[in-house]
This record gives sequence, structure tokens and C-alpha cells, in this order.
Amino acid sequence: MLFRSPIPFSLGVMLSAGLVIISAMRVFQLIKPGVMKVPRGKRFLGAVTAYGVTLSLMLLSTLITLFKADWELLPGVLAAVGGTLFFISDTTLAYDRFVRRLKHGQSYVHLTYHLAQASIISGAILHFLRSLT
Repeated sequence: MLFRSPIPFSLGVMLSAGLVIISAMRVFQLIKPGVMKVPRGKRFLGAVTAYGVTLSLMLLSTLITLFKADWELLPGVLAAVGGTLFFISDTTLAYDRFVRRLKHGQSYVHLTYHLAQASIISGAILHFLRSLT
């Protein structure tokens, strides 16, 4: 549903892609030493990297809705906020597990995760409903 129309080539999309890449690389730099300390860390690092790439692509796909002509502002903002919160949730989870335990870390993870899901679903439903008219 996010990609029924082509991805627009615009400054906003390029800046979003750059921001996602920089953020993902920074998160990876932070968690890599901790991942390497777990048993079979080198092998586990491959799975963490693959998930990080997937998570980053999800974030980018939600941010792109802000620049797509067939997405109205509110559904696009909801999708983008949801994608950002999901990225924050999983980044917080990784930081809490592999770098340093955060006070109330699991609460932050759950809060951002549930808000992300509600936001993404709301944006997708609004987009769908508005596309019917």
C-alpha cells in the first residue's frame, strides 16, 4: 500500500534517506561492541545487521509517504511518526540489551512500540479510506 505510486525524487526524499543512513550507522556503531560480547557474537552480528537494514528501510518507507503525491498530509505524518517511533523502540531495545541497561528501558520500549503501531495503522487506514473517494 505504501508504494502504489513511484517514489518521488526530491530533496526531501534524499535528505530523509541521508538521515536514515546516518542514524542507522550511528546505532550500529553503538551496539556492535556489545553484540560482539555475546556468545557467537560474530555470527549474531549478521542477523543484527540484517534486521537493522530492514528496520532502516521500514523507517525510510514511512518517511517517504510525506513526499508522495497520493498521500495526504495527516496519513503521511501518522505513518512517518509511527515509523520513527518504531525505529526508536527497537534502537532503545538494542541499546538496553547490548550497551547499557536503561532505567525503565523496557517501559520506554513498550510505550514507543505501541504508539508506533497505533500511528502506522492509523495512517494506513486513513490513506486507504481517503483513496476510496
